[in-house]
Amino acid sequence: MCAQCSGPASPPRVENRGARAIVLCTVPSLPQIDLVAMPEDHGLACRLRCHREESRVATVSEVLRSVSPDLVVLAGAAGLGREVRRILLARSATDLAVPIGGGDLVVCATIGSPGDSAEAADRTVIALLTAGVAGVLTDLAPSRAAIQAAEKSGAPLLSSWPGLEPTQLYALLVRSLGQRQQALELLQTELQLDFTRLSRAGATPAMLLERLVETTGKTGVLQAKETGIQALRQPVLQDLGTALARRVIQASDAAAQRWTVEAADATVANVLYLELPADRLIRLLAPVWIDARVYATVSIVARSNDLSGRDRVALVAAARAIAATIA
Repeated sequence: MCAQCSGPASPPRVENRGARAIVLCTVPSLPQIDLVAMPEDHGLACRLRCHREESRVATVSEVLRSVSPDLVVLAGAAGLGREVRRILLARSATDLAVPIGGGDLVVCATIGSPGDSAEAADRTVIALLTAGVAGVLTDLAPSRAAIQAAEKSGAPLLSSWPGLEPTQLYALLVRSLGQRQQALELLQTELQLDFTRLSRAGATPAMLLERLVETTGKTGVLQAKETGIQALRQPVLQDLGTALARRVIQASDAAAQRWTVEAADATVANVLYLELPADRLIRLLAPVWIDARVYATVSIVARSNDLSGRDRVALVAAARAIAATIA
């Protein structure tokens, strides 16, 4: 059994000795999701996941913001940019008959549960956090062990809103996720057309990177496979220094390059998600495919609580347009 996903672990598929990043397992219930560990003494350690672009997934922070702007993050704030595919309601770990893991945002209702002690409720929260879920909302004050589990796994642990029943919160979150997913479907077509028009009008890769930065409000980076950073563009309003952005790219490059060799797949247009917990920053990376080979990569760098599904969709659209321009 794999401690990260509560399921049978796939054999490790990637080992990056340069960055000392090792794929622990592939989450059985979510193909194309990898959990990668890096030792704490690595400095800017990072966690990696890849997901299929067609998912058009929303993030933890945007799903929660659409329900209430007042987020109470108890621990694991570095994971607020994680993708959400399902909302689950559980009163105990045994309530969840389906496999859980990455992409699951869980409302853990413990107060008033028959036969549940505070200790049992806390064990449920810890079990969910260590399963690699997208996040856990709890109606109890978490223990020190739960806080540590959230920080170690990177899964956000959040406090439920006072006066709101867990079932009500669950219904609101389900509605919010559905609305975000519908909006992303329309947005995907819109952004792809926008970037395609620019490409056909003669835009250079640097110009397309500028449009990506304008669209997302995030730092954008274009890297050639062999020569490193070709262009780095930053929006005026993002509170992220150029030196920090370059440090993030440098710290995550070895693992990212290994992923493009071992796991990137042109047929599914998958995107790499990298968490840098020390700075609560996220790097999203999409390969630029030319003749079924990775010619370059385009990335955006953002605060974990500022990442959205729109950013993922725009990144893929920009990568495709850049590929068309180069080809």
